[in-house]
Amino acid sequence: EHHGIPVNQGDMLATIMGFSLVLIQGWRTLHVHPSLEDQEDFFYLWRVYALMMGLHPEGEPHSFAHIPSNLAEAEEFYAAYCKAYYVEAHKNPEGVQLAKSNLDLLRDMVPAPLASLGMKALPRAYMQLLIGERGCERVAVPYRWHEQTLNWILTRAHTVGLLFEGMGHVLHAHVTLAMFKEMIRKQYGHGTQIMIPAQITDTWHARAKHKTKRHRPAHKHHNGQHKK
Repeated sequence: EHHGIPVNQGDMLATIMGFSLVLIQGWRTLHVHPSLEDQEDFFYLWRVYALMMGLHPEGEPHSFAHIPSNLAEAEEFYAAYCKAYYVEAHKNPEGVQLAKSNLDLLRDMVPAPLASLGMKALPRAYMQLLIGERGCERVAVPYRWHEQTLNWILTRAHTVGLLFEGMGHVLHAHVTLAMFKEMIRKQYGHGTQIMIPAQITDTWHARAKHKTKRHRPAHKHHNGQHKK
């Protein structure tokens, strides 16, 4: 009556996995290896977000009981969810259309000079690399021989990065970031904007000022005395 149809918490948690666990799994596939501590920290950020989105027992807004407590539990949950709910392409026409739309968007973002060199095949090759042959079958994106060749190159790009570290970072980090920035610019007509409420920044400044005062080093005066 007041808030509309409730969201299924299992489906919502699986969606959160797409922004946390699945992203980390993608890093591993691309041979981007942040430390285990960094991975757990990243996952913790999304655990808090999930709690804020209402993934908690009824009447217990501060309880993490419905959310995996670490990456190992997250992988166990997501594997069970996929086994229970993933279906073939003919049973999931909306998912097939969504995958096609996402792929078309990425292909359209390839700059014309690179497109003339055949790089419009790169988004599809990355899709095949990241979700695998079985995943491609579920969204009706069949493997093609030239994209399989690109897959082979992409999986070995990290080796080149070991010799030329900058190349590895550009290939798997900066290019990806540039793609998302371009998606935001095309959608909204400007770059990303992050606004922090004034009361939060004021608190940060007050804490920083207090910390600076507490840890200010002693200064020696000419009379031999010290002043904190």
